[in-house]
Amino acid sequence: MNELLLNPYFKEFVIPLLAVFLTIGVKVVSRKDAYMGLEREDFAIGFDLIVSSLILLVTYSSKIAADLHSGQATNPEMCNEKLEYLPWILFFSVFGLWGLSTMVRAFGWENNQNKLRLWPGIVIPTALGLFALLLTVNFIE
Repeated sequence: MNELLLNPYFKEFVIPLLAVFLTIGVKVVSRKDAYMGLEREDFAIGFDLIVSSLILLVTYSSKIAADLHSGQATNPEMCNEKLEYLPWILFFSVFGLWGLSTMVRAFGWENNQNKLRLWPGIVIPTALGLFALLLTVNFIE
């Protein structure tokens, strides 16, 4: 059990996924009884996953910066190299998030309805969110 909890994929991938699914559950049970049940929009978790990966990146960058500053970094060269890339990764991640939200706004909604389309509104953003979270975990490790 300890090996599972110490696995970086569990810490940085499974826990954010569980948090997103917990959020879905809380949204559903917070509705009035007449509207209880899952809606298509409840599964639009791509933006949540991308924001989770951004939070992981910022947290990681502050940790390695603090380790470098205090002299506790085990591999200072690698930490410096990662810190050099992080501003660019964060910039392009936020830029990509903005572009994805523009794509969903333009193509992801049904005409004259308040419902997301399956592929451009839910599947593509969720797949990109999972991809961003996996890239973040691989960068951190």
